[in-house]
Amino acid sequence: MKRAVTGLLLALVACDEWDRLGADAKCRATPGCDAGTAGGGEAGGSTAGGATAGGTAGGGAAGGASAGGSAGGSAGGAAGGGSPAVVAVWRRGGVNTRSIAGDDDTVLWVGPARRARINWDGGAVADVGVGGPAPVSAFQLRGNAVVCASLGNLNQVQWVDPAGVMPLGAALNVSFPLGACNIFVEPVTMELRVAAWGGDGGQLRVAVGPADGGALDERPPIGSCDGGVFVPQRIRQSPYGGVGVLTGQYLGECTLENVNLAYAPMGAPRGFIVRAPPDGTSVWHGVANGPVLSVAHAGNHWVALREMTELRVGRLTALINEPSNNYIPIPPASTKELAELVSDGDGGLFLVGAMRRGTGADQRDVMVVPLNLQSFSPSTTFTVDTPGDEMVQAAVWLAGPRLLAVGGTCQAINDAGPVPSELCTGDPVSSFVVFIDPARIP
Repeated sequence: MKRAVTGLLLALVACDEWDRLGADAKCRATPGCDAGTAGGGEAGGSTAGGATAGGTAGGGAAGGASAGGSAGGSAGGAAGGGSPAVVAVWRRGGVNTRSIAGDDDTVLWVGPARRARINWDGGAVADVGVGGPAPVSAFQLRGNAVVCASLGNLNQVQWVDPAGVMPLGAALNVSFPLGACNIFVEPVTMELRVAAWGGDGGQLRVAVGPADGGALDERPPIGSCDGGVFVPQRIRQSPYGGVGVLTGQYLGECTLENVNLAYAPMGAPRGFIVRAPPDGTSVWHGVANGPVLSVAHAGNHWVALREMTELRVGRLTALINEPSNNYIPIPPASTKELAELVSDGDGGLFLVGAMRRGTGADQRDVMVVPLNLQSFSPSTTFTVDTPGDEMVQAAVWLAGPRLLAVGGTCQAINDAGPVPSELCTGDPVSSFVVFIDPARIP
């Protein structure tokens, strides 16, 4: 009964577009549904620790390698968007983006029943169909890559060739629907491990396992909801003792680490921030009209979220999970959609998402906002101005070429149908990964 209630809540929540993960979770609970068409993927992964890959902004050369072709569309490496900051673009027709991962010089692109490994110049190393449940998250760190997927009662963690796309060993089954996963460094042993977060029957749960593909250990729930649901969205390893910072949203009457959270009624989800494993830091819960993003950067931990009328990027401390302290406001909030907070491992912190050209019904362009941490202010918003409507789902930093890789989906915005562009193939739905050099952003 609780599982049915969870599915109903997520179905209704998705209508409010508070987070595409809600639509995915509803679809995964529906036999025969293709979760790849239900909404966006989680950007870069998430876990009970997950560190993000480092690097520095700059560099990059113009790409142009061709990348095969595909039914219903095409792939290519031509730079586009009319800006020198756009180094290369990979496109694929007929399928949407679920997630991307990467940490060196290639990107693992994950779609429903398909994966591709893409060079930073836009050329595809591999592009193949794969079976199994619909992917919800992907993550890569230090030569290890993992994909998490869920559909109905089938929930799996799959290690993947870090230079390609094919599975390494058998998929590991999990007993609860997954929402996010990534790879992290165990603070004591310094070993790499994976953690897969999800929710079932109103519980917030995690399964943890070694990077060698060994069995997963399903831990006891850290939170529960009465007539509601938790949706974990990000967990990144913090510089504060190596513990993770878990962020997400919830609906209903929920308790997290023995803290009673403020009630979140249907259509008005709230956000949460908690350390994982618990370290005595207080749980934060508050207004969050969209995903709560998270990343470690330059010795601090940062989160990004949309409040009632404002977007903000807030700095957490070793003892405080409050994002309203030491924050950077990001105007104008009404036209921006958040997808990922990305660190280059050095001086650059970037808010990535999409920006509408006018009202909530107008088309979206890929958006990158470089953040000035000295003046606590955003730099000028950069957009990849192309025809068509681009929904951004994921972004990662590539340390080798020192580029920002942004993955998303093109879709028709009105009855006129889809519009072909440098990012979009012109198919009813298509995917893209655009490689951006932050040093060339005007």
